Amino acid sequence: MADMIMYNFTNLSDLISTGLKQNPNGTALIANNIQLTYLEYNNAITQAIATLMKNGVKKGDTVAIVLPKSIESLITVMAIIKLGAVYVPIDIALPDERVLYIINNCQCKVVIADCRWLENIKSLIAADAQLILIEMSYEELINQEGSLIPFHDVAIHLDDLLCILYTSGSTGQPKGVKITHRNLLNFINWALLTFNVSKFDVFAWHAKLNFDISTFDIFSSLAVGASLVILDDDEIMNPYILAEKIYKHQISAWYSVPSILQLMTKTNVLKHFDCQSLRYVLFAGEVFHPKSLKQLTIMLPTARFFNLYGPTETNVCTFFEVNVDQLSETQPLPIGMCLPNVVANVCDENGHPVAEGCKGELIISGPCVTPGYWGAKDPLIAQQHANNTHYTGDLVHQENGCLYYHGRIDGMVKINGNRVELGEIEHVVNQFSGVIDAAAIMTNKEGLQQLVICYKSAIGEIDLIDLKRHCARFLPKYMIPHNAMKITELPLNPNGKIDRRRLTTLLANDQIPVSATTAALEV
Repeated sequence: MADMIMYNFTNLSDLISTGLKQNPNGTALIANNIQLTYLEYNNAITQAIATLMKNGVKKGDTVAIVLPKSIESLITVMAIIKLGAVYVPIDIALPDERVLYIINNCQCKVVIADCRWLENIKSLIAADAQLILIEMSYEELINQEGSLIPFHDVAIHLDDLLCILYTSGSTGQPKGVKITHRNLLNFINWALLTFNVSKFDVFAWHAKLNFDISTFDIFSSLAVGASLVILDDDEIMNPYILAEKIYKHQISAWYSVPSILQLMTKTNVLKHFDCQSLRYVLFAGEVFHPKSLKQLTIMLPTARFFNLYGPTETNVCTFFEVNVDQLSETQPLPIGMCLPNVVANVCDENGHPVAEGCKGELIISGPCVTPGYWGAKDPLIAQQHANNTHYTGDLVHQENGCLYYHGRIDGMVKINGNRVELGEIEHVVNQFSGVIDAAAIMTNKEGLQQLVICYKSAIGEIDLIDLKRHCARFLPKYMIPHNAMKITELPLNPNGKIDRRRLTTLLANDQIPVSATTAALEV
């Protein structure tokens, strides 16, 4: 293995330029039966830069990317960054209304798509909208010849905006988290040093482009001239295909949500394929059940395992390397220690530090913290972010500098690693005909997560199928409720807000005040 190299990239454009030159004849991208060398990757990015410049894209512009995980999406991201512009990834699986909202909200002047999605986007956009739609095809970019617009590297500063990642918002609409070059590089520079990866490594790109987990795979592999295997969106939930690709491509670095790894252990696919090429297995986004993690470490005895933690507003801000010999099947895993330059404080509801061992809200400060939400109007949160501080809403306690997670203190949950504001679901459900008020809660029985809607209605029971169809118009698939239950009263806390914790407890103990004619509606 190559000697450890110190990395300290000053911006993502610098990282791209350095990475593309390191291994020109090596394999950069692998997508099904297609492989691109770094030289081909570089040429395609150069052509994409010319295309964007011809359409008026310049430093600071927001550019929406409505593409599946693909070679095209990566080329587009790199071209946008080199121009000093801001990329806004949009999941192609989102409902039309949500896609249109993000496009309008981010105030982009250009939308990048491929031929499969271009017509659909055209049908969504108003005829008088001043938007430029560009189709991106890597075959055309690679084979394109002719004059290029002269391009000189744009001066990019650490605090320049890199991207906007839209997440679930409690107000009923997704909110855009602004990410700067400084924010992401605090993590990437640390990761490159910690994992000592090189051009001989092979990364797997599992998470979607709009999920901050994807940044590790995309930029760490590029920084060292390593190979990146692009896993199709229709493959990422198939444990057999995932294990097969680990074996086929000798993948050495893996980063995903725990639910995917748990699926691979439950189906025993790792026993049918030799996956000992895995050097690093990283996971984040949700709690990894210790019993499943223990099984995984047995199946992959030569790998190192890391629990990474951080909301989108901070990217990864803490980490914990699993000591396999001391791993308990019953004790939850810590979220660990802070990354360099990051400070963690555990405070009570008044913002005062709590004693070691006591629970409180985790507050993160440092260069990893977002400068704020796109178009944010809350002055308090805006001031906190301006001070490089983010109140995570996570309940933790600290022992000897190590942080332990205890859940949320608000209405946010994680579903297969996706951040979900229960308030956003409630906002949509409350617009459904017949619903007076509603509360969304998460239940977990034997490891099976389910979203349940408890609602008050002036009429009879609502039809679950109709409710699902209504929600599907506005919400991603993973936010659509599984069950619905009509109840007589929604429990409230002293502040007059819906008490979801009490509601969850009542439901678990079959003590919900259900109306006489109502029963749970199963999926």
